[in-house]
Amino acid sequence: MKQKLLTTIFFFSLFVAKMNATHVQGGDITYRCLGGNQYEISLALYRDCAGVAAPTTVSINYRSVSCGINQNLTLNRITGTGIEVTPICTSLTTQCAGGTYPGVQEYIYRGVVTLPPCSDWVMGYTLCCRNNAINTILNPGSQNIYIQATLNNLNFPCNNSPTDLFHLFAWDNHSALIMDQTILMAIHCLTP
Repeated sequence: MKQKLLTTIFFFSLFVAKMNATHVQGGDITYRCLGGNQYEISLALYRDCAGVAAPTTVSINYRSVSCGINQNLTLNRITGTGIEVTPICTSLTTQCAGGTYPGVQEYIYRGVVTLPPCSDWVMGYTLCCRNNAINTILNPGSQNIYIQATLNNLNFPCNNSPTDLFHLFAWDNHSALIMDQTILMAIHCLTP
């Protein structure tokens, strides 16, 4: 049975003038069956606009203990990704656009792999280091981020992973904005 590990995307205080963030804030791995045991693997990475540049390619590991496979797949960044996804008041400007408020960009990477029928596929991505702005992890800049998805295409052939219907953005650890393509569920617009 397939499972998907979602990594929560964290945003922190809009009142902080300088962010120390240097790396990815979160991400997500999804897969889509193309037929003939071929799968399109996608990795979404959420980059702090004050951090290092997003890579042009990433490598994910895919493995199955029962089938004795452990390999890597290079995913290429999709042209046109890297758009800002920060839900912010229109009167404010994020670091993505040259402002002072924290901002986040979404980058999508994709590749195609043939996965023979196995009951225990694990697709994983690891990156050092976590975003330094995280305040719920001790020394986040020295901790890896790990994103994973699982697939059982032996008992469930040509299965697809679930996809995000919404993003959860947490502001100043108190307010939240939950959005999907058509619904705005809650908003608390923060201003200095």
